[in-house]
Amino acid sequence: GLREAAGFHDAQKELDAGDLVHAQHCRGSAPPRSQLGVPKRGAGAQTGRREPSMAGIFISYRREDTAPYAGRLIDRLAREFSDDQVFMDIDNIEPGDDFAEVIDERLATCTVVIALIGREWLRCKDKAGQRRVDKPDDFVRMELTRALARKIRVIPVLVAAADMPASNELPDDLKPLSNRHAIELSDARFHSDVGPLIERIHKDLAAAVTAVPAAAPN
Repeated sequence: GLREAAGFHDAQKELDAGDLVHAQHCRGSAPPRSQLGVPKRGAGAQTGRREPSMAGIFISYRREDTAPYAGRLIDRLAREFSDDQVFMDIDNIEPGDDFAEVIDERLATCTVVIALIGREWLRCKDKAGQRRVDKPDDFVRMELTRALARKIRVIPVLVAAADMPASNELPDDLKPLSNRHAIELSDARFHSDVGPLIERIHKDLAAAVTAVPAAAPN
């Protein structure tokens, strides 16, 4: 119907904008998604630093590997959940913020971490030719190892027909990731594939909210 057609065109705009982010990042300059015409997440999006939610969703990804998919997924999740529950570094870190500190702050309030994994996730290298995942200060490795250590649910989401990394391909502190059940998102079935992921997140967020003690009456 018309609604489905509109949704397809919206999704295509998001993916095209994400492709531009990806291409410009590979050249060393990735502009904010807002400059590419991708809408802000949620109708109530505000400028400035937001207070973290007590039941958040953290998206971990490599820009040169899965930037188009990250943009598409985060906009879909933000239509399902409240704006301040979904965290992705390109939108949520202000100029001058310490990346590692902000990541720690957000992980402390997150219930679910989505690890977006594409075909280049393991093979991405730094300028010296070293695999980024092998470096202790790699931000993606830091995000996931800290989430695993905190016993946060980490959901690997495979895109672009990527395979789940095997344990022997990962550094020791990241090996537990290989035991996590993954969800696959395909380009052709994106909206139907994302359904089970959203259902799982709803359950985890509901459980987290229920577990928070009620405030004492004044």
